[in-house]
Amino acid sequence: MWGPSGPGARGSHRPPRRRCGLHDTGRQYPVTLTDEQWRERLTAAEYQVLRRGGTERAFTGEYWDDHTEGVYACRACDAVLFRSTEKFDSHCGWPSFWAPMAGDRV
Repeated sequence: MWGPSGPGARGSHRPPRRRCGLHDTGRQYPVTLTDEQWRERLTAAEYQVLRRGGTERAFTGEYWDDHTEGVYACRACDAVLFRSTEKFDSHCGWPSFWAPMAGDRV
């Protein structure tokens, strides 16, 4: 349970409130679908992560301990994001990469 927050609050360890990935950057994306179309195209878990800014639990995802050679692509638009040669074990439970294929893709 989170304690009180704000100036003068004691013992507060509440993380900053933000919604990762949901800010409007004004960027145009190659795949534009309605919410209903996204729900049909993606699994429930993919929809939660890709469209709602959620995350999967650490150490449970399909790729956190995968060592297959190749590239990792976005499940929504198929843009190639990372090479397997740039993946490293960060011990956090999620796939980690030291460099993206292109800086404007992540």
